[in-house]
Amino acid sequence: MIYKYKLLKSNTFWLSETPDSISKGWDASLERICTYGLFQNQMTQEKIWVFNTHFDHIGDKAREQSADLIISMINKLTKPEDHIIITGDFNLSDNSKPIVNLQSNFNDTNKFLKKTDKTYGTFNNFKLNFVSKSRIDYVFEKNFKLINSRHIIVKTPEGRWASDHHPILAKLKF
Repeated sequence: MIYKYKLLKSNTFWLSETPDSISKGWDASLERICTYGLFQNQMTQEKIWVFNTHFDHIGDKAREQSADLIISMINKLTKPEDHIIITGDFNLSDNSKPIVNLQSNFNDTNKFLKKTDKTYGTFNNFKLNFVSKSRIDYVFEKNFKLINSRHIIVKTPEGRWASDHHPILAKLKF
């Protein structure tokens, strides 16, 4: 089977003071990570960095420091012209300091989504008639052209939520 993208490099770092070893950071309740890969399009040779993370759900300092660490690691690993995608459950609303920090370094694909939109919230806690009023899941990008982006509401055939988080679909182009 021929794949469109080839993995050139990948690794994981822990969101902590010791990112190279399994560890719980700052005031976090759990060990949290960021995993990344550098992918190359087999036909065009274009490369894309993809980072995926899950921030702590309790530690305020951990979430703040995690955003700083991810930005620092991306700056260390990539060049200014590189194509970068960052996805994850950040467990933070869009007006929080760490998210504003990420938004000042990368483009938030849903930054202009209206808070009054019924699909604005991304967390439902598996409660059938509940969707949070805030986003906690994000797709950030750098050096792409954003075609469109939205939150998708997905239910099972039985009418239940497919996940406790709603997926984000971001269409990007070089």
